[in-house]
Amino acid sequence: QKKAENTFYNAICFNTIIFVTAALLFVKWIVGSHMLTAVFGAIFGLLTVLFQAFYIMAMSNGNVSLTVMIVNFSMIIPIAFSLIFYNERMSGFQIIGILLVIIALLLSLEKGGKKYKSFKKWLFLAVCASLTNGCLAVCQKIFASGEYSVENKGFVAWAYVTAFIISVLVCIFLKFHKSRKENSLLKITPQIAALGISAGAVLAVFQWLNTYAVSVIDSAILFPSYNGGTMVLSALSGVLLLRDKLTKKQICSVVSGAAAVIILTL
Repeated sequence: QKKAENTFYNAICFNTIIFVTAALLFVKWIVGSHMLTAVFGAIFGLLTVLFQAFYIMAMSNGNVSLTVMIVNFSMIIPIAFSLIFYNERMSGFQIIGILLVIIALLLSLEKGGKKYKSFKKWLFLAVCASLTNGCLAVCQKIFASGEYSVENKGFVAWAYVTAFIISVLVCIFLKFHKSRKENSLLKITPQIAALGISAGAVLAVFQWLNTYAVSVIDSAILFPSYNGGTMVLSALSGVLLLRDKLTKKQICSVVSGAAAVIILTL
């Protein structure tokens, strides 16, 4: 995706491939779905586009590693929401697990990276990306806790149909309000199309399973486990597939993340 995203416009265009694939995978479950499923799905789709837009702009305006860390801290939002509105409780193990995930995130920071074009602009975009990501989880939690949670496939379909439509409208807007140089069309090569389609299919299945997981697993367990597990798997895949060499700090981050996942499952 990084190879294709030379501009914000191209990034949004690439995302439309992902969203339409995700939508088509579950589109038949739109028929007969309840109005609340459509409403929550549409809100989720809108928030998805906003998150992607803020995330892309933040990544292009500041330190990538720090941006990722700030976005990952969004897990605090659904955890706090669930504690307040769904009377979920945190055990001592869960508190320790969350703290270990936070430590792992801090240790994952890398020196250097892209210099800030504008620190205030980058910080605003990174915080907005984190907030919208947290709101995505809250939206999913509310839907998954309701009586129509069995319509999780319809929820995913409505979400990505909405995201696709909004992304197309954004692409059209950008096309006619920027210079031709800034809006050079994304060349849809077979490789790019395959990447977009595969990413869309994986995203759709993930959100379907994740919506179910949100309905049966407490937020204080699910979201830290997801963030910690993702961090560990990303590092290990880099070592095994790309032969990356981890620094001592990165090794500590992976160990902390792995320990957090294990503790959260106790």
